[in-house]
Order: sequence, then structure tokens, then C-alpha cells
Amino acid sequence: MPSLGRIIASIKFFACNGPRRLLALLFALIYFVPTLVLAAATPLNDGLNIMASGRLVEGTADEPFPDPQSDLNLAFKSRPTVERVRLTGGSYWLFGDVQVVSPETAWVFDPNNSLMEHVDARIYGSDGSFQQIRSGYTYPREYMLHYGKDVDLRAGITYKVVVHFTSRYFASQPRFEFVKRAIYQRNVLVDNLLIIGAFGAVAALAIFYFFIYVLTRDKSHLYYASYLTAFFFGWLFPFQILTELWGFNNLHWHYVPIFLLPPFCALFCIDFLRLREESPRLAWMVGVPGAFSLVLLPSCFFALSYAHLLASAIVGIWMPLALVSGIIRWRQGFRPARFYVFAFSAIMVGGVVLLPPNLGLTDELVDNAELVTLLAGTLDAMLLAFALADRIRLLADERSRYVEELNLTLQLARTDALTGIGNRYALDQFLQRQFQYGAAPNGTAQQLLVLFDVDGLKQINDRLGHVKGDELLRTVANGLRNLLGPNTECYRLGGDEFALIASKRDEPSLHAGIEQIEHAILARELPGSGVSYGIAYSHECASPSQLLGKADQRMYENKAARKHRLAKQLSRSNHQEVSPITGLSRL
Repeated sequence: MPSLGRIIASIKFFACNGPRRLLALLFALIYFVPTLVLAAATPLNDGLNIMASGRLVEGTADEPFPDPQSDLNLAFKSRPTVERVRLTGGSYWLFGDVQVVSPETAWVFDPNNSLMEHVDARIYGSDGSFQQIRSGYTYPREYMLHYGKDVDLRAGITYKVVVHFTSRYFASQPRFEFVKRAIYQRNVLVDNLLIIGAFGAVAALAIFYFFIYVLTRDKSHLYYASYLTAFFFGWLFPFQILTELWGFNNLHWHYVPIFLLPPFCALFCIDFLRLREESPRLAWMVGVPGAFSLVLLPSCFFALSYAHLLASAIVGIWMPLALVSGIIRWRQGFRPARFYVFAFSAIMVGGVVLLPPNLGLTDELVDNAELVTLLAGTLDAMLLAFALADRIRLLADERSRYVEELNLTLQLARTDALTGIGNRYALDQFLQRQFQYGAAPNGTAQQLLVLFDVDGLKQINDRLGHVKGDELLRTVANGLRNLLGPNTECYRLGGDEFALIASKRDEPSLHAGIEQIEHAILARELPGSGVSYGIAYSHECASPSQLLGKADQRMYENKAARKHRLAKQLSRSNHQEVSPITGLSRL
């Protein structure tokens, strides 16, 4: 593990060199934090390692202990010394002499670093004392989640220690130590606090995201919650919490959740990173370890001694692929992949710490590797939650843009392109949803509909061109827009027809406004043009069709009256230009 001074120096360097290096700092801290937490919380054991000073030989499961007065080297003379246990299980003898120099008499015999089903130890003192210890997976415990048993050792006395241990598999190389009781109790307390905290965090995240899935039906949340559930139960067994609580000690189930981790993670990776859409080949590569893991799962029941090796191997293949897929998607511009990459970088710490010893490739890199890996996995779970939150933010931004585009589209669908006011579709919606037919409720003003027809539009288009005709339509639309108020809406129905919705109490101002529209048209010097209009009132009608029909009828009555008035004005003008004596034109 790197020294604390070097890590602090690295932090200072990264902090002074811009955002990219700050990003790299976060990446580096993901590797160091779990180990730093454990190193800061747990002191050195200050214990006696029997494995380092004793002799290890193979044995059989039901073999009796040798005579304590005999020379153990001679008793096991026919058996060769072995350096390591087979991870696929077996029965072994460990023996050696131990002598303490500390005045401390309260010690703990601590089998650790691997699952061991049966541990039977005898301690013979040169003063004639004898202590027998039974520990392991299937025995009651003195210390929660730990195999340690209290013993008494005195300075100046040589103790002959004989240990017989058996297991159907060993997760890694076991260790046997004598640790001062006060230190061991503190270590157990710290370990258990970290273990319970990690399990609590993972369980809370799993339950929360199952609930989120029920609300959203987003499969990423389901796969993530399932992945956390497999992780949760996958570590319940190695830490033997189910054994501690309910006496469940069936080894066949230990690696079932571990074999389920790659398939759930593959589903999460593919869905979260959108690999099917963006990179189908990468999706296939991520999915292969998940499928292969399901194929190997029955080994838990039919080849128990090899199940942990197979599980460790498949996890060792799955984790780098998951990390690489996140890096590729991040480089492709998928921003939520950054937290995903940090998450799988964190769990890779656990993989680097735990998997090589589990596969028998190296010795343990740190003490208490399983706890380091659990903490790294908890950090992975939290960072994946950040990744999901970032993806939710991204989806929310996309949804906001979609809503804005949809609102713009709807606005365009309701707007007349030439004049910028509402169109016939917008009018129909208003009449169906907001117009109040019949007698108005108490305190509510009655409404009215005004239909307009622009006179002379066709003649202007024919004689002066459509540009002039469009100017006439915009003039009318601008005039109607000037009439708008809190209770007023205007629309172009198409061609030369317009409509206006208003409150009945605004009718006097509407008539004045229509006169202003007439004046604006006259100012354009467009001969023969003007507006005819008809008004229908809400209390007269019970439906949009009745309202439009009455307004249309009155508009044509107004148009006819307007034509009649113009004809009379033209006739009067012609009569004034003829001689009263000869009847001949003055011209």
C-alpha cells in the first residue's frame, strides 16, 4: 500500500494542475480509499503467526491427535511438508512451538483469512497446562463474525500448538495467529462496524431502487437493484452472517449469488450504457461472461470444491470487460458513464486485492482482504447510484427539450403562418373547451363571437397581386391583435375570414376597434376593400355549430347591408355629376 505521505503529495500535485488532473485524482482515490479506511481503523495485530513458524502437512478428516508427549516431527515423518493448502479443500495438520515474551496473559487464538469448516486445536504448555479449542464455520462463536477463541498464554512458558483443520474448499490460504485479546476485541469491533455499515448501505440502495423501478419501470433500476441484491447475499455467506443469525451453514449456496453477479451486471451495463443501440458488439462481449456464469452456477451443487475457483475466474473476466465498456462509452460522449467508470474502478480494487489469492496466484496483498473488497464493492454501489442519478438528469434534460419542441410544434399547429395569430384548429379547440354556452353563471360575463370577412380580397389579388392581398390580411390581423385583452382571442379561419372571441361587456370597444381597422385599410389605398362582420352571443347558442352559424348569418347580412350602402353612395355620387336640364354628363 502506498505511504500516506506519497498520497498527500499526489493530492497536492493533482489539485494544482487543472480539472483533468482533478478527475484523475478522483479516479486514484477510488483505489486508495477502501484500503486507507481499513488501515486507519485497524491497528496491526501484534500477534504470533503459527503458519510462519510451524510445519504444515496433509492429513485426513477423522485422524486422531498424536500423543502430546511424542515428537510431532517424528509422528508426521512420513508426510511431506507442504507450503500451501489446496484451495479445492482437504484436511491438514499444523504444529509448532510458541513462546510469548509479553506480560499480557489474555490472548485469542485466531483462525482467519479463509472459510474453514472445522478447526480443532490443542495447546500443551511446558508447565503441564492444556487447552482445547474448537472453531470454524460449523461451531458456535465467541466473537461475532470471527473464528477467534480466548486462550491464556504466559511469558516464559513454551506452548506446543497442534491444529487440525478441514474444509471442502479454502477461499484463500488460511492463517492461524495468537493475538492479544484487547487488540483483537478492538479489531473485531471495527471490522463489524464496517461490515454492518457496508451491508446497510447496499441493502438500502437495493430496496430504494426496486421501489424506483416500480414507479418508473426503467429496467436500469431493476437490473441495478438485482445486482446489489446478488452482491448483498454474495457477501452475507463469506462473512457468515446467516450462520450467525439463523445457523444456516450450507456451503452449496455460498457462491450462487456470486455466479449471479455477472449476468445482472451485464444486463445493467447493456441497458445503462445503451450498448445495444450504440455498440452491439460490445454488448455481446459484456453479455458473454454473464451467460457463461449461469452455465457454471450448478457447480455450486455438483462440484463444490471448484465452485469458488470458477466463480473467481468468471468475476475476474467480467469486471475488466464492464470497466472497458464504460470507458468506451465515456469516450463516445455518454456523460453518465463517468460515474460508471469510477464505480467499476472501485470494485476492481477489490478484484485486485481478492481474486489473485482466491485463485492461488499470489499471497494476500493486504490483511483482511474480504473486508477491503466489501468496502470497495459498497463504494461501487454508491457510485453506480450517482451514475443512475446522472442518467436521470440527462433523461430529464432530454425530456425537457422534447417537451419544448412538442410545445413549439403544437404552437405552430395552432398558429396561422401568414398573420401569426391563431388558426381554425385553435378556434375549434377554444369553442369546444373554453367557450361558455347558454346563460352565464352568476358573476361571469357572457361571451361573444365575431366573424369577419375581408371584402375585395380576390379583386386586389387579381389586379394588384398577392403581395398586396397579403398586406391587406396582415393589416386586418394587426387590427384584431390590437383588440386583444385578458378575455379576447383572435383567429384567422383561412382565406379572407377571421374570428374574434371576447367578453360581451367589451362589445362597445370592439365596434370602435373595427372602425379603426377600416381606417387602416383605407390608409393602404386598396380600393373596394373593407371588413364585414357578424356577432353571435353565448346565451343564444348551445354548441359551436350554432354559434358559428348565427355569426356567419349576421356577417352576410352585414355584408349585404354594406353593399347596399355602398351602392346607394355610388348612385348618389353619379346623380350629382349629371346635368339637371339635359340629363347629359358634364363631361
